[in-house]
Amino acid sequence: MNNYKIYNSSWSVVKPFATLEDAEAWRDANKPQLEIEDLGAVPLKSDEELYNSDVSFCKGLIDNFNLLNRKQPQTPEEMAELQAAFENIAVLANVGAVNYVRASIAVLVTPIGGVYTEERQAADLASIDTYLLTRLYI
Repeated sequence: MNNYKIYNSSWSVVKPFATLEDAEAWRDANKPQLEIEDLGAVPLKSDEELYNSDVSFCKGLIDNFNLLNRKQPQTPEEMAELQAAFENIAVLANVGAVNYVRASIAVLVTPIGGVYTEERQAADLASIDTYLLTRLYI
């Protein structure tokens, strides 16, 4: 199995496929205007490396969330609303459960606590999606 870079000048993804034909079929079904480059067999992360990478990424999400929240004044009620909405997400993030964090953020109804807006939600989801596209590779 080889890894294929599917790309244009402003977007790319690396995905494993058994054959070039499989990569072309995926491209044609999703984004037919893209180019394909065979990257060959790219080594995958070990289970331990993948876990450490996931935990590190999720810690970054938590840190960014906390930093952005500190920049905006909040009432005690807004803080309680944020805490209630993100309590389970924080638990998932602390163990590196990236896919579950993404699914949980995706179903949040915004705004939350006056600070977690639809724009922040979209930015968080985009960040997670980008990470998930590349997380398996060294």
